[in-house]
Amino acid sequence: MLLALLVLTAAALWWVTATEGGTRWALARAQDLLGDRLQLVEPRGTLLGGLELEALRYEDDGVRVEAATLSLRADLVRAVFGRLYVHRLRIARLDVLLKAGAQKTESGPPQHIGLPIGLRVREARIDELLFTHEASGHRERITDLYARYRGGVRAHTLSRFGMRTAYGALAASGSIGTRAPFPLAFDLHYDRAGAELPFVRADLPLAVRVQLNGTLNRLDASLSADADGMSLRARSTLAPRSEQWLQALDLEARTVDLQRLQETWPHTALALDAKGCAPGKGCKGTLTVRTGRRAR
Repeated sequence: MLLALLVLTAAALWWVTATEGGTRWALARAQDLLGDRLQLVEPRGTLLGGLELEALRYEDDGVRVEAATLSLRADLVRAVFGRLYVHRLRIARLDVLLKAGAQKTESGPPQHIGLPIGLRVREARIDELLFTHEASGHRERITDLYARYRGGVRAHTLSRFGMRTAYGALAASGSIGTRAPFPLAFDLHYDRAGAELPFVRADLPLAVRVQLNGTLNRLDASLSADADGMSLRARSTLAPRSEQWLQALDLEARTVDLQRLQETWPHTALALDAKGCAPGKGCKGTLTVRTGRRAR
């Protein structure tokens, strides 16, 4: 009896994941469950071999999401054993609209952000991503987004992440725990990559690295920035959940020439050192600035 039940379960699972008829049936059940909120347009393929959608649309009171030309290849059999493996997720265009007038729920910060099952995404790519804030009309465009992710009950890990914005290119890797106070370690890299920035010379190269280590209660942050021979180094201790979020700061800037930033500004040779801490409700320390005319 048990053997027959196992055989029937395996056959049903194979039919749902490995045949187009079974896949269409599973997608129809998902659409029935969510009603008009979910629309799946022209599905092709199977859940096991690879699924393609001409479009996917989801909408509720707070958000509207539209994905165009979506392809997915995942190992759904592992989900039965508590793990979901996504080999490839590709979306040509993703539009996200944050609706005006959406109700905000007043709640405290979460104590747990884990997933009920293990999830691994080997490759995820979005060619174009648009975020629109309906109330303000503000829109942000992101291109060439890619990610490699692993997560579950204990932690979320990004082994690869990158994207291009109107302000430059961003890459990141790191992890965060799923239970308060959420231990984390992240390494972020920014490159101007020819982007137009206000008040900065068009051909000025700019690269920034930020490293974060600690928890959301106490976070150590370091920053290094380089731009055409100018440098900035900073180390700080932050308390993101505290009213006095800046606890300590150690900052050093060298060979800052304002004309390298903007051609109409004068030549300078600025050096800056700043140290501070937060013993009470304020932050106090020392600030030293040295100036001089840059030699030509």
